Amino acid sequence: MDVKTMNKQRKHITVIGLGPGDISLMSLAAWETLNRARPLFLRTAVHPTVEQLKKRGLSFSAFDHLYERSDTFAEVYAEIVRSLLEAAAAEHHIYYAVPGHPLFGEETVRLLLDAAREDQDLQIEIVASMSAVDAALCSLGSVSLGSLGVDASQGLQIIDALDFSPAHYTPERSALFLQVYNRFVASELKISLMEKIDPETQVVLITAAGVRDKEEIKPLPLCEIDRHTGINHLSSLYVPKTEAVEKAPSQSLSPLMEVMERLLGENGCPWDRKQTHSSLEPYLIEEAYEVLEAIEQNDMAALCEELGDVLLQIVFHATLASHAGAFTIDDVVEAITEKMVRRHPHVFGDLTVSRAEEVVQNWEQIKEEEKRVARAGRADGAAAADGAAVADGAAAADGADTAAAGAGLQKSLLDGVPRRLPALMLAAEIQKKAARVGFEWDDVQGAMEKVAEEVAELAAAIKKAGQAGAPELVAELGDALFALVNVSRYIGVDAESALRGTVLKFKRRFRYIEKRAAEKGQNLADMSLAEMDRLWDEAKSLERKGENY
Repeated sequence: MDVKTMNKQRKHITVIGLGPGDISLMSLAAWETLNRARPLFLRTAVHPTVEQLKKRGLSFSAFDHLYERSDTFAEVYAEIVRSLLEAAAAEHHIYYAVPGHPLFGEETVRLLLDAAREDQDLQIEIVASMSAVDAALCSLGSVSLGSLGVDASQGLQIIDALDFSPAHYTPERSALFLQVYNRFVASELKISLMEKIDPETQVVLITAAGVRDKEEIKPLPLCEIDRHTGINHLSSLYVPKTEAVEKAPSQSLSPLMEVMERLLGENGCPWDRKQTHSSLEPYLIEEAYEVLEAIEQNDMAALCEELGDVLLQIVFHATLASHAGAFTIDDVVEAITEKMVRRHPHVFGDLTVSRAEEVVQNWEQIKEEEKRVARAGRADGAAAADGAAVADGAAAADGADTAAAGAGLQKSLLDGVPRRLPALMLAAEIQKKAARVGFEWDDVQGAMEKVAEEVAELAAAIKKAGQAGAPELVAELGDALFALVNVSRYIGVDAESALRGTVLKFKRRFRYIEKRAAEKGQNLADMSLAEMDRLWDEAKSLERKGENY
């Protein structure tokens, strides 16, 4: 192979940093490179710098469309890198621009560098610009903040607000929290920080750092950050170094937490130490069902014991998460407390309700808003969440993926229902969601007619099926069950509870048959169906009279 052929096979990708949001914060090298960049690809076109580049006639191709057809950001980034490598192979030299600094929290750039380590014919060139951290520090230094002034030479923690646990944070050093993109995230961050520092600690909210006519620097107490209406996807929070305050431990959980720490410790239980969140799944499910059984039997002693077993599973998972630096049991308690307050504005706020139905309606509306905010957050914070670990291992990122891209990850109104729910509960929840946009019958009669239709189709499939368990039988039986669940929704009956009640009733009556057969000295296997049916009717008769058997 000659030198000319080898040169043609080399692939060169120049990665350009667009800066944190204003074109003036882009480096001269980046600007000059952009002006000769052909072809030019952008991870996202939704970035303040890009808007300014469009006005200057810059042409490019962006990857925003990939977010709409992928289920995870990992898939999006992998597809972007695959597309870039294909383009580099075809064009030999391409240009790729990303928000902020290319080496600061950009997962696609990391993947490209990994690819270059595996492919000696691939060259990655980095053209730097200012990062979001640089912009925030400049903003903090440009105004008079008194004792809140920042000096990065004394140490600065850079932390992703979307992936934060108090374990990541040391109050004795100043900290900059990136991706505080809305009030919901600010609220969660506030709660977590108050585990370690005084709620009245003076902090600084920074929005659109370095962007002309949009920048806002807002000093305020930590306890008020989620009340500020100016928070958006360009917001960060600066927390100056301060003294830590120890939060009083929850006495009721402390003994159990100590036991779990001992079990998972160096000289603890070998079985417990081997467990993971995934390996514990069946135990959590089993304990939850045992709670239900205790409730059905109205056995308060058993219920107390089984609730303790469920609590053990919660503490087990929380301790594993704490050891991994993800969250603690206090985070769990704080989160559910905050959620209950948030979802009961008629108790803790100014909302007035008169009926239980209004409470349920408000609960669902608040729940949907929380999910919408969370989805938008995953979009805005994706770059940070996937970013490189910096300063004490905390992740940080310059640019946020767009809310529009994030909306693409929410494929349907039906998303958000746990797939591992029991099938009848899953069907009911899916039907409820569809009904919210009018996809339902006018009344129960329409639902009943659908049941009759599906049962008829099942009967026809049974006649035609060549073997038991044939796919068409599975499909038709599923359709019939789904239709019956829909009827249960119209008549206000929980299908799961109704079927469970029938199963328990069957067990009672069958045990009566066993008992009566034993009294007669008969073996069930030797009895005819008619004989067993007569005993079944006896059990029904006793039930109607309210007699125990």
